[in-house]
Amino acid sequence: MKQRVLIVDDSPSALKILNDALRHDYQISAATSGAEALALAASQSPDLILLDIKMPDLDGYEVCRRLKQAEATRDIPVLFVTILGEIEDETKGLALGAVDYITKPISPAIVQARVRNHIRLKMHQDHLEEMVRERTRELTEARAQAERANRLKDEFIVNISHEIRSPLNAILGMTDLLRETELEPKQQEYLRMAADSATQLLGLLTDLLDFSNIETGKLDFEKIDFNLRQSFEPMLAAFAGRAEQKSLHFKCQVEPEVPESLQGDPDRLRQLVNNLLNNALKFTPHGSIELRCALEKEEPGENDSPDLVTLKFSVQDTGIGIPPEQQKHIFEHFYQVDGSLTRSRGGTGMGLAINQKLVERMGGRIWVESEPGRGSCFHFTVRLPRSLPVTTAESKTAAASEKTRRILVVEDNQANRRLLQLVLENNGFQVATAENGALALEVLRQTPADLILMDIQMPEMDGLTATQKIRQTTDKDWATDIPIIALTAHARLGDRQKYLDAGMNDYLGKPFRFNTLLEKISRLLTQHAA
Repeated sequence: MKQRVLIVDDSPSALKILNDALRHDYQISAATSGAEALALAASQSPDLILLDIKMPDLDGYEVCRRLKQAEATRDIPVLFVTILGEIEDETKGLALGAVDYITKPISPAIVQARVRNHIRLKMHQDHLEEMVRERTRELTEARAQAERANRLKDEFIVNISHEIRSPLNAILGMTDLLRETELEPKQQEYLRMAADSATQLLGLLTDLLDFSNIETGKLDFEKIDFNLRQSFEPMLAAFAGRAEQKSLHFKCQVEPEVPESLQGDPDRLRQLVNNLLNNALKFTPHGSIELRCALEKEEPGENDSPDLVTLKFSVQDTGIGIPPEQQKHIFEHFYQVDGSLTRSRGGTGMGLAINQKLVERMGGRIWVESEPGRGSCFHFTVRLPRSLPVTTAESKTAAASEKTRRILVVEDNQANRRLLQLVLENNGFQVATAENGALALEVLRQTPADLILMDIQMPEMDGLTATQKIRQTTDKDWATDIPIIALTAHARLGDRQKYLDAGMNDYLGKPFRFNTLLEKISRLLTQHAA
């Protein structure tokens, strides 16, 4: 199909010359005024316009300006064909968006050559634009497919996390309860090995989830008040026992100037330290491991807030050390100093890479000093605000238990339900249980509770729906301000805020330690009683 050319000129002789020069190669439309030209351009969408400048109603400059303003005609090439030959006239036309300027008297050969060249350029431009549009469509579809794949992966990871963390919570919890009973030495050893293996599995799962969250930018952090020394005690006690089993001397030193009470994410801070301690234990066959925590000295003006402190943690060992050429790679994902099939030490190669991301999110940095055969020292800093003193879990538990002791446990997993019942009863609480949210409402109608431990993912009625019904009820079957703690194996960014927005008072991820659970229960009971 021939390309269409629109000729605009109020001179019949000029129209004839241009028509005769082009009609054999192109479809020709003609207009003798600016208004007619604008109407034909809008209706016919010509491939090129030859436009006179001096016309009685609208001159060529104004027609060109309007063509370039309209979305339907702005991309049509415009060639001025005019008797005006001054440089100022040509400059004005090109500034308005024309692609060329031909002066009269008209040379048919010049017109044919220039029209041919600009038609070719327009065809190439249209072809390129179509290729860009097609490529954009392909990229848009590929992006949509990638986003769908990421959503499916995120859902899969969340579900896998839930399905693994729930039984792990029961395994670790029941193991802890059993170890508090009278056992023979061999039985204690078996239980210790089982607990260590479950803890190792939990660490691997946490690393996998954190790696996935880092990839998608969904790494979640809490901001709560906590006592630094108390929050580390259970972890360090467990690590000291593991170090003793390898005949390693373990020392922990927290300098006196380190504040007792801070604000931040104690779980993430414990994860950082625990990762480094586990690495030290893994790569230290004999000798010692030392953990130190001190205030980092800052230059004047470096920290404008007196409530913000920089802590420096150091984990030093007498292990095998790291060769200098490999030290710059150890914070990369999946990198291992020894990645061979015959390596004597396990691991995924994710721990230090995750540590680096955690430290960066907490306003610090991480680095290593190491010498092969003499050991390594990993350092990291974090910046945390000071907070008001945090009351100890023991005193809060005692204060709360004097006022109220009835707790409703809503959990669909039988083992976890029984575990929570045993732990709470051992600490002086009365316990009622329900398998899902709907049954929890029935229990509340029969017997009031002072606090609810609410699982999130349950059949028939989930924990969020049950919480909303408890908060919004107009009946007087229960108090609508009952403290509710979410117990969940989910581990997604924003989960904590979602639970709080639904009306819950606090959140505890599975698996959890008993002292952490009791501390949250006591704090909420004390606040509610006040």
